[in-house]
Amino acid sequence: MNEYKGSQLRYLFESVLSSANSLTAKRNSNFSHFIKWDKIGDEKTRAHTDGVFYLEEKDTRTLIVYTDTPLWAAEFTMDKNIYMTRIAFEFGDSWIDELRFKPSSRVSKKKQYEAQQKKKEEYSLNSVELKETELNEIYSLINSVEDKKLKNQIFETMVTYYKWQKLEGLSD
Repeated sequence: MNEYKGSQLRYLFESVLSSANSLTAKRNSNFSHFIKWDKIGDEKTRAHTDGVFYLEEKDTRTLIVYTDTPLWAAEFTMDKNIYMTRIAFEFGDSWIDELRFKPSSRVSKKKQYEAQQKKKEEYSLNSVELKETELNEIYSLINSVEDKKLKNQIFETMVTYYKWQKLEGLSD
């Protein structure tokens, strides 16, 4: 009887260990795919890659590359043939059959954070007041510009620059 329980426990233990090894292998597999993708990509590609996911369905091996913005996903999609050529040259035809680019789900959180930071920055700049002498200096610099729209844009830019310098403590 004890021998029977021992074999059941051994079977259970081997089953659990096999599952754990399978999960670890999948995680390591995605990591190894990330390393391979890193070899394929150039500096620009690596800078805008947020992660990779390897997917095997039926007879198709797909590498999904997640980018930090939808713009980069579109850019990399246009260069897909270049990447597929690099992959074939570096790893042969045995690695992947298809390559897809998608924006990362973390992108929206990143954009929200950037918007919050921009609001904080705008609030800080709006709280800075320029002296009359500083405004007069700006007016004298843009006095020769005739186009009103351009003049206004230059004025706004220079005011922002002066305020930023004050905020950073670079001027009085």
